[in-house]
Amino acid sequence: MNPARDNLPARDDLPQAGLGFASLFYTAVADRPAGKVLVLSAGGYPDASHGGGTKLSRLDHHGVAGVLADGRLRDFDQLREYRFATWCRGEATRWGGDTV
Repeated sequence: MNPARDNLPARDDLPQAGLGFASLFYTAVADRPAGKVLVLSAGGYPDASHGGGTKLSRLDHHGVAGVLADGRLRDFDQLREYRFATWCRGEATRWGGDTV
């Protein structure tokens, strides 16, 4: 079991079973990620963490303009160092994969 992949929040109405964050990220931004904004849905869990500095470092690496999450994110100190804008409901202090 790969916690980073198997516990990824998903929507029941989309065929995402077995896909990890990397696969979904590249599907969302296609071959032109620079300047795009990634939107993360809380999926009914607005108080759970939906990502942190390590997962979202991919956005900085690819020049994404921002991330918009209607849930919480972790690692604000690390996120602050990235070049993209971040908006979320607040900071979470623990991983949310066991909740979502």
